[in-house]
Amino acid sequence: MNGRSRYIVELNIIEAIMQYVNREYGIRAFRDDIKLDLDEEITAIVQEPTYSG
Repeated sequence: MNGRSRYIVELNIIEAIMQYVNREYGIRAFRDDIKLDLDEEITAIVQEPTYSG
């Protein structure tokens, strides 16, 4: 898999996670809020956005 395909697949996974946490938990996460960790499986770490005000 070349670098570009890997990047597209990663963005697809992040987009799916964004939709899932919004639908299931009511959290509006953005790409910068989601980090993927690859070990024996892919783990998504979602940082909840902080609001000021």
